[in-house]
Amino acid sequence: MTAKEIEHILSNKYNIQIEKTTFNTLSVLITIGATQSKINRLYFALENIEKSSGNANGQSKGKILNHFKLTLSPMKFRPRYAFFYCSGEKLMLREAKNRISTAMIVPYPPGIPLLVPGQLITEEIIEILEFYRDYGVEIHGLNNGEISVMKKSEEEELTRRGIDIKDVQF
Repeated sequence: MTAKEIEHILSNKYNIQIEKTTFNTLSVLITIGATQSKINRLYFALENIEKSSGNANGQSKGKILNHFKLTLSPMKFRPRYAFFYCSGEKLMLREAKNRISTAMIVPYPPGIPLLVPGQLITEEIIEILEFYRDYGVEIHGLNNGEISVMKKSEEEELTRRGIDIKDVQF
């Protein structure tokens, strides 16, 4: 089960409020005012959810974990130039293929940048980001399906000034 599914069950069936959820984590706030009976209620609710869920969604988790990989693409410009010297433009993620990112794109978890400013946006990266988004992974730097990329004129200007990175693959 996803964290959102468990949060929904805890809220609706057991009247337990969750502080925060991410793709695969739940955060429960336990304060100095929490009583033993409230902690027991949470424990038994989680135990009941686990017993009733069985292992039916194990395949789903395996599928997600098999696709959860970070793939690097070539750097075309140093991050400082792409970030500080380019105002960029917003494009829908699918339209950003073969463009240069001007922002960090960070799936959370794990919180490791998939793209940094100056990096080429490839078809594989677009597919991975869409996959993560479809599974409810929080993606910092991707806003309403839009990604910030260099304007073509900015790419041309940095290349003209010799600031591009040639033949460097990471």
